[in-house]
Amino acid sequence: MKNTQTTEPATSANPNLDITPLIMPISYSVSGAISLAAIAAFLRQLFNLGRE
Repeated sequence: MKNTQTTEPATSANPNLDITPLIMPISYSVSGAISLAAIAAFLRQLFNLGRE
């Protein structure tokens, strides 16, 4: 079975199909959205505790 682009790293196998520049902003935006949601939930709980 020959090595395809899916089994080899995209950077060394095919420089034209480098997926890393596409993956990095996506992972950053996902982690940013998760952290924003966590901060929002934390602040919401703080305000709920302050109101009670």
